[in-house]
Parts: sequence; structure tokens; C-alpha cells
Amino acid sequence: MPKQKECPIGFCTQCHALYRSVTVINAPCYMEYKGKRCKGIVRSAVCPGDFVQCSECSGVGIVARIRCEKCGGEGWILVRGLAPPKGRA
Repeated sequence: MPKQKECPIGFCTQCHALYRSVTVINAPCYMEYKGKRCKGIVRSAVCPGDFVQCSECSGVGIVARIRCEKCGGEGWILVRGLAPPKGRA
């Protein structure tokens, strides 16, 4: 059985990609969508309640051997009050 993923400690302000490394906090997001680099900045999210474990995959990111659709395979969901992600359509 897959192991539960670590809780992220950061997120992109634009596309809401999740990050687990402190070294990228306050750096530009490195995600690409439709051939263009995201223009967001990675911000820290270490307060209790910033993320919740995905109820669909129980934090492993996989459901029935397929990437979990609810959390995008991350195992965690950002719940901090943010606008919907831009540029991921």
C-alpha cells in the first residue's frame, strides 16, 4: 500500500501548486501550463488548517492505482481562503 505523503509547507499564489521544500518559499513557481511558466510566487503555509488531508485518497494521492482526482495526486488540499487557481484550465 502506498505511503501517506508529507503535508506541504507552501503553495503557489497563482496556480496553487503545492510544495514540500522550504528552499522554494518566496521563489517563483516552476510549474508550466500550456507551454508557459506560471507567474506565481511560492508562499509558506505552515499554520494549522492551511491544508487538509484528502478524504478521497487518505493522503496517499492514489485511488485504485490511479492519481486521485480530488487532490491531483498530492494527498493534501489547500484550504486557506484563496481565489481559484488561474491558468490551469
